[in-house]
Amino acid sequence: NETLAFFEENAASELYFDNSKKFNTHSSGIKITGTHGNITTNNFGHIFCQNTNNSSTNFWGISARDSGVLDIGYGAKSSDLIAGDVLTLTTSGDVNIPNDTGKLQLGASQDLQIYHDGSNSFIDDTGTGQLRLRSNQLLIQNAAGNANQIICTESGAVDLHHDGSKKLETTSDGSTVYGKLSFGGSG
Repeated sequence: NETLAFFEENAASELYFDNSKKFNTHSSGIKITGTHGNITTNNFGHIFCQNTNNSSTNFWGISARDSGVLDIGYGAKSSDLIAGDVLTLTTSGDVNIPNDTGKLQLGASQDLQIYHDGSNSFIDDTGTGQLRLRSNQLLIQNAAGNANQIICTESGAVDLHHDGSKKLETTSDGSTVYGKLSFGGSG
């Protein structure tokens, strides 16, 4: 004698496999139970996944907010949002990693990493080959974005600036220096 399904009026519905409950509904969503993990939903638009092979009480979670933002995180279950580190995808196409230890890692061996450590921002290329920046005009500016530091123009000049003022420019004939040129050294 095996239970295949159980349905209770105004309450839970359950489905069984080999007399073991695998799917059930509850007041705020559903729960799917498997050999290696559980999937649970709730009435806040969250989906929680838990690996039951270890003793961890943490969950992977996906949350769809009313504003169209999708959060992906790992941590303790919460009725409002996934606690812990969260990756956020916005409707405008932004990807946010809102912590100072998170990294955007690309490549089979995570060869390219973009991250912020709380004080500094980094682009690390640790793989073979080169880090190539391609542009018809590359601008490196100050943090405020109101003063150029280096300007590289395709098939043209490379300009070096000091405090927003051009000091050196490469030309087809060589270079032009704006201001004083000093040579240092010990000899």
